[in-house]
Amino acid sequence: MFKESQKDGEINVKDVFARYTMDTIASVAFGLEADSIRNPESAIAKKGVLLRKPPPMYKILIFMSVSYLPSFIRKRFDFTSYIFGNNALEFFVDISRRTIKEREEHPERRRNDYLQLLIDSRRDDSQARKLTDDEITAQCLLFFFAGNDTTSNALTWAARELAFHPEVQERVQAEIDEVLKSDKDSITFDKVNSGMPYLECVLTETLRMYPLMQLTRCSTRDYPIPGTDAVLPANSIVYMMPYSMQHDADLYPNPESFDPERFLSNNKEARNSYTYLPFGQGPRNCIGMRFALLQAKVALVALLRKYSLVTGPKSGEMEPVLDPGFTQTQEKGGTWLKVVRR
Repeated sequence: MFKESQKDGEINVKDVFARYTMDTIASVAFGLEADSIRNPESAIAKKGVLLRKPPPMYKILIFMSVSYLPSFIRKRFDFTSYIFGNNALEFFVDISRRTIKEREEHPERRRNDYLQLLIDSRRDDSQARKLTDDEITAQCLLFFFAGNDTTSNALTWAARELAFHPEVQERVQAEIDEVLKSDKDSITFDKVNSGMPYLECVLTETLRMYPLMQLTRCSTRDYPIPGTDAVLPANSIVYMMPYSMQHDADLYPNPESFDPERFLSNNKEARNSYTYLPFGQGPRNCIGMRFALLQAKVALVALLRKYSLVTGPKSGEMEPVLDPGFTQTQEKGGTWLKVVRR
C-alpha cells in the first residue's frame, strides 16, 4: 500500500482492502494462499474480482425472485450461472471439491480452517445427518461472498474518515502505540479485542454511517401498521433499511458527523441495541460478525502503527459523493488517499 502510494501519489484504498479481505477469506475458508496483494494477476485474484463484480440490476431482481419459483423450475434452470454470467463461481466450486477430496484421502494434510471444520463434522458419530460435499462447498462460498466486499467496504470508509479527521486518527495511533510498544510486539486477538476500545468505536461509528443497504426478515405474525388500516400478513418478506435508521437525528444527534465517542460505553448503554443494525440483531444476526470485526481491526492496526492516511487532490470533499449499490454504499469514483510513513 505504501509503495503504491509512493509511486502513484494517491491510491484507491478500496482496491487494496478488497485484495486483503480476499486473501484472508481464501485462506480461512478454502485453505488457499491467494497472495493477491503482491500478485494481483494471479488466477485466484482475477476470479475473486469477477465474483465481486455486481451483476446488472435486472439480474439482481431475477435473483431475488428465484426463491418464489416452484422447485421444479429452479432445478431445471441454472439461474446462478445465468445471473453471475462468468466462470468464477465454477472456479471456486471446483477448488472446494478438489480440496475436500484431497483432505479426505490424505488426513495428514489437514489445515486449521473453515473447510476443515466442516469436513471434521462428518466424522462426528453423534451427528445423525452428515454434510454432503455440495453443502460444504456452498457454506464455503457463502463465507467468501458474505465476508469479502462487506469488510473491505467498511475498511475503506474507516480509512476515509480517519484521513479526513486526523485528530481521530492520531488518537487511534496513540492507542495502538500504547498496546504495541515496539515493532517486535505481535498483533494478537487479545490486544486488538480488549486493549483498543477507541479503535472499536471508530469501526462501530463507520458501520453506523455506512451500513449494508438492506436487511431482509420474515414477519412471524400479522402486524397492524400504526396510523393506517393496513395489516402486514404473517410470513411476509420485510426489507429493512439500516441506513435510514442509523441516520435518524432522533436516535443519533448530528447523524452526518463522524463521532466515534458516541459509542463509548457510557453513551452506548443508553441506546436501544435495535437502533444499530449493521450486522442485524437477535438470534439471526450475522454469524460472521466477530470474524469481520477482527479482520478489520487487524488491518487497521497493522497499517496505522507504521503509516498515516492523508487526503490528496483526488480525495474529494469531506462530504463524499455516494454511489449506492445493491447491498452497500460506496464512494463514487473510488476512495483515493495517500499513505505516508509516520
